[in-house]
Amino acid sequence: MTRRAAALVIAFVVAALVGIALLTVPGSPLEKRPTLGLDLQGGLEVTLQAVPPRDGELTQADLDRSVSIMRNRVDKLGVAEPEIRTEGDDRISIQLPGVRDPAAAAEIIGKTAQLELFDLQANLVSPSIDARTRQPIATPKLYDLLAGQQALAARGDPESY
Repeated sequence: MTRRAAALVIAFVVAALVGIALLTVPGSPLEKRPTLGLDLQGGLEVTLQAVPPRDGELTQADLDRSVSIMRNRVDKLGVAEPEIRTEGDDRISIQLPGVRDPAAAAEIIGKTAQLELFDLQANLVSPSIDARTRQPIATPKLYDLLAGQQALAARGDPESY
């Protein structure tokens, strides 16, 4: 066998070993499987129609904000590659491939957001409030507020803090 033939055999064996390694090593480009979409994998597709507020009109900014809200909700579901887009002037299409529980996903997507405001000023206690005037005291750093309480907790019952 000549040197050239031996070099070709060695190169062929090395190339075969590299190919086998690429097929068997997890995470290699050849080992990865394609991501299946909604049509091949199954899942959930929802189309929502936006309703403008009373005495107002629906703008593109409103739709974009709604798409952003839907994207945040879908991210909580853990779907690999959701597709959320606007359709026309007043619809949002959401495609969730691989969703195991379509009813729960539809419930999360479709629920109306609620903003609740609480007046916590009435429940403030020292050191967040001035004892004489009962006005809140602004503390620029949380550390400054907690450092004083840590000293008090070391002297007394720490469970009360």
